[in-house]
Amino acid sequence: MDLTDTTTLVTGASKGLGTAYAHELARRGSHLTLIARPAPALEDLAADIRREHRVEMATIAADLTSADDMGASLNEVRTRATVARLTGRINRRAGKSSVVGEVR
Repeated sequence: MDLTDTTTLVTGASKGLGTAYAHELARRGSHLTLIARPAPALEDLAADIRREHRVEMATIAADLTSADDMGASLNEVRTRATVARLTGRINRRAGKSSVVGEVR
């Protein structure tokens, strides 16, 4: 399945299945937002995926078992999605195509 120009959120991305999913999604062309802890492992993964697959990456270092971190992460994802939608609208008006999804 071609995922070019989509963005996928991957939680628990710094090890195990999360890392495997992140690599596979990037291989299929999806840009990624990765959420995991600890931050150094997350940044290392993001650098590896950028180098191997040349997709856009965003990282959020958070412990999703913490209500505070979960709320902050959700706000960050919403903010990034809003920016992506605005950028997509600007790109369409400028004659560039983009696919933007909805985060609720």
